[in-house]
Amino acid sequence: MSHELRTPLNAVLGFAQLLEQGHGGALGPKHRRYVGNIHRSGKHLLTLINDILDLAKVEAGRLELHFEDLSLPQLVDETIAIVKGMAASRDVKLEVALDAEVSRVTADPLRLKQILFNLLSNAVKFTPPRGVVTLRAAPSAGGDEVLLAVSDTGIGIKAEDLDRLFRPFEQIHSGEAREFAGTGLGLSLTKHLVEFHGGRLWAESPGPGRGATFTLALPRQMAAPKPRVLLVDDTAKDRELVCDYLQAAGFEVEEAADGLEALELISRARPDLLVLDLTMPRMSGQELLRQLRAQAETAT
Repeated sequence: MSHELRTPLNAVLGFAQLLEQGHGGALGPKHRRYVGNIHRSGKHLLTLINDILDLAKVEAGRLELHFEDLSLPQLVDETIAIVKGMAASRDVKLEVALDAEVSRVTADPLRLKQILFNLLSNAVKFTPPRGVVTLRAAPSAGGDEVLLAVSDTGIGIKAEDLDRLFRPFEQIHSGEAREFAGTGLGLSLTKHLVEFHGGRLWAESPGPGRGATFTLALPRQMAAPKPRVLLVDDTAKDRELVCDYLQAAGFEVEEAADGLEALELISRARPDLLVLDLTMPRMSGQELLRQLRAQAETAT
């Protein structure tokens, strides 16, 4: 589905950019403005598609994270570089304050960068010209968490709206917020991504016109997730025996009684390993393998 949605839109964006750059011949001011509107609207639509697809993966339990020991200053620098152009175009100053005690963090590099980008770009969007957006990192009081806080001098948030910020498709309908209205997906997705890291995300604001702070708390060390095994066998006693062996070896085990049930479970969450009986009712092990290999997401 992601390929079918993104490919034609990327073509629209690519050709719009070529026209903007004059590759199709010189454009008058009005037509250049039209093409610019197409390009910006296309980029907005691509962001919406990406957020919807990511949120669908999260809600289906199919989002895969790859944890690494990361240099936090390097990841922050890379994220700031992406946001810098947007901030400059709005005359918003970006500031960074990183405590030396939190130079390393365990996280999925792409998803943590996505989390920080969403929070920073959101802060820039809601901050008026000559305002300031600040990213701070410090250890928690107990030292077991890394606290990353994005603060702005923007339009602020009413106390009664703070809990609504993280609901999918929820938008704050105050006059100033409507001016900057987005899809209502970014913060909901960001909160899910933080929680997938074993962390927490919350928002604080003194009130309208007084800015806001979004803080995420990530554990300093992530416990390595257990490898997930899907055990497929139509004989309950055999499943119980093999399941006991696998769990004793440190695996998380999910069970299916036949190939059809296995397909349903795999569609919700892809396992790391498949232990499969070949002779089963309704759908044999061979047919299950054939169907999995025919699907792009499970072919390898």
